[in-house]
Amino acid sequence: MAREKSVNKLFIIRLTKAMSEKGLRQSDLAYMANIGQGTISEYLNSEKGRSPGAAELGRMAQSLGVSMGWLWGLEDSSTSENAPYVQAIHRLEGKLQFAKKTLRGALDYLEEEIESDKIVLNKLLPSNNPSCPKQ
Repeated sequence: MAREKSVNKLFIIRLTKAMSEKGLRQSDLAYMANIGQGTISEYLNSEKGRSPGAAELGRMAQSLGVSMGWLWGLEDSSTSENAPYVQAIHRLEGKLQFAKKTLRGALDYLEEEIESDKIVLNKLLPSNNPSCPKQ
């Protein structure tokens, strides 16, 4: 007999509320918390029955400026003294991660192009010509 997944409906309600209050879309929260947008979507879909782990819950709570306990439904108050600062830090961390991935992709592309150009040059330039620079 298959075990039914338990769904924390209060978590879904509070996650939706916090996102709405901050004017955030799923993609915004995903970017800020460094979680896939599809994963956020699954957290919000009670039929999927997917719940975040502690690390993801913590990143979402910090990004939204609420406590993990409130977001999960263990606390009544959502206030966090450092909410604006934490949210700004996580937004910057998300941007930094994006920049790193973009830069890594650009560097990989350039390395491939350089190797390709070397092959072409080696075919075009005679290897015994002293006036031609060697690679």
